[in-house]
Amino acid sequence: MINIRPFQNSDADALVEIYKRAVENIGPKAYNPEQVAVWANLLPNAERFAEIMNDGRVALVAVDADDRVVAFTDVEADGHIGFLYALPDVAGKG
Repeated sequence: MINIRPFQNSDADALVEIYKRAVENIGPKAYNPEQVAVWANLLPNAERFAEIMNDGRVALVAVDADDRVVAFTDVEADGHIGFLYALPDVAGKG
């Protein structure tokens, strides 16, 4: 069972890992190696993720039954989605 809840600062490390694994494992299915390399270099560290997700946007995480973060997203004030990432093993499973 997957639940959605607001981002918490303690989730920041998980966001780093999810972003990294999504870019490395899912990215090559839609992007060429050069694009994936550029995308990978944009990886925020945990502190930066906490800043971003607390800047007033709606920041949500999807968690499994053990409250392990498996995906995350955000919606900025203007409606722009900046992040929509999932662990490869849960991506595309609804």
